[in-house]
Formats: sequence, C-alpha cells, structure tokens
Amino acid sequence: MSGITSVRAGVDYPSKKGPFITIAVGAVFLFTAFIATADKSNGFIVGLPLIALGTWLWRGRRPQYSVLLHSASGEQKATTGTDKEFIQRTISALNQAIVMRG
Repeated sequence: MSGITSVRAGVDYPSKKGPFITIAVGAVFLFTAFIATADKSNGFIVGLPLIALGTWLWRGRRPQYSVLLHSASGEQKATTGTDKEFIQRTISALNQAIVMRG
C-alpha cells in the first residue's frame, strides 16, 4: 500500500459486433422468406433462430468493471468483475486504507 498513490474505477465495454452480425444475417434470411415465392419455411427455420441467438448474445454482453491502482511505476488492474457495487466498495475501502496510512 505504500507505493499506491490513487485508486479509480475503470470500465471496459465488450464489442457487440458478433451479435449484431448474427441478427443481421437472421434478418436477411427472414426477409428472403417473405419475398420468396416458393418454399418459405427455410427462411423461417434459419432466420428466427439466428435472430434469437443474436439477441441472447447481445443481452449477455456485460461491461467489465475494474479497480485501477496508480503508483509511481504506472497503472495496474487489481481486479475485474461484472458487479459494479463490489468494485465501488473495493475502491472505497482502498481509498480509506490510503487515507489511514497517512
């Protein structure tokens, strides 16, 4: 603790390209099922599950919160998690420890 000068929170937002592409491909299959004159079931059989999968993946992407420790040698991630309140409590406890240290 003697080398730590400050503590702050960091947030990393995950990329949502994969879920977006999955939803877009599913929408294309679904769209072609609507305009097709012959067999429409293939577009629905492929399109709807792809849209559902993309939506599930999109909702599953959670930001990663982290505790960043600053010292004379630079910045270091101490811990990372999806629980924002836990990270805030950890930062508060570390700041209290720095204050108590003097």
